[in-house]
Amino acid sequence: MKSYHLLAATTLLLVGCAETPEEKKAIMAVEQHVRQQIGSEVKTVHSEAHTGHQEDAQGRNRSGHTVEYTFELERTPGEKEEVTTVYFADSAGNVTPSTK
Repeated sequence: MKSYHLLAATTLLLVGCAETPEEKKAIMAVEQHVRQQIGSEVKTVHSEAHTGHQEDAQGRNRSGHTVEYTFELERTPGEKEEVTTVYFADSAGNVTPSTK
């Protein structure tokens, strides 16, 4: 009986951690933005999106996702480093630095 409860709890935890399609879209937009900024492919280490709001340049409140994106960067051959960035991706796919 205990193993059934453990299995059920684990399943609920994993389902709760699953990314929604909107979160996946925001993460993909940030990944593309980072690749364009760096000018080459990057190796994703970790990415996480959270629903939120942020003002745009005109002061309008935009809904979207705050995305924490960690990737591996090799600025000089043989020297890899992990870089973490935080961006905001709105529902239209526009990516800007997060103000959070």
